[in-house]
Amino acid sequence: TGNQRTTKVLGTAVWRKETPLGFTSAGQIDRILVNEGDRVRPGQLLAQLKTTQVGAELAVAQAQAARAAGELARVRALFAKGWVTKQRLEAAEADARSADAAVQARRFALDTARINAPSGGVILARLAEPNQVVGAAAPVLVLGEAGAGYVLRAPINDRIVAQMIPGLVASVRFEALGGAILQGRIVEIGAKANSTTGTFDVELA
Repeated sequence: TGNQRTTKVLGTAVWRKETPLGFTSAGQIDRILVNEGDRVRPGQLLAQLKTTQVGAELAVAQAQAARAAGELARVRALFAKGWVTKQRLEAAEADARSADAAVQARRFALDTARINAPSGGVILARLAEPNQVVGAAAPVLVLGEAGAGYVLRAPINDRIVAQMIPGLVASVRFEALGGAILQGRIVEIGAKANSTTGTFDVELA
């Protein structure tokens, strides 16, 4: 129509879902098995913390839990014969529960000392190295998840963004594809402007 306006902007093709990956527990990195650009499959082991100390602590906790379970069985037998008080039985039960909880905590620490790929994709960034000490949830790797596909991300000024809505169709041209015109569709409009440029990121599928 006569009121229709065309805007040309430059954008960048990126993974739609870029996921930072880190350890649930703090610790020292033992090994990182992937590099930037590597393709990974779902569940693949990507990195691991040093677990020698945690493994030793688990063995100690398991031994203490076994002793607590044995003591509880002995006290229960004595209580059944009326030779110990109920308070003594309750104390033995509490000790056994505490020992079991310590075992579970050490097992959890071992389980969370690994980073496994949540889905297939490509490693976009490697942010740490072996022997580095990292905090819980600190990003170690960034994964581009293949299942979410790509988007074209373009910075748009506020005047033009105000006229855009999700679902709006746009023509997209990639020079790497010989300049062929493809059809794109706006799937997300940034809610906050970039503090440096003042533009909003708009993503097109």
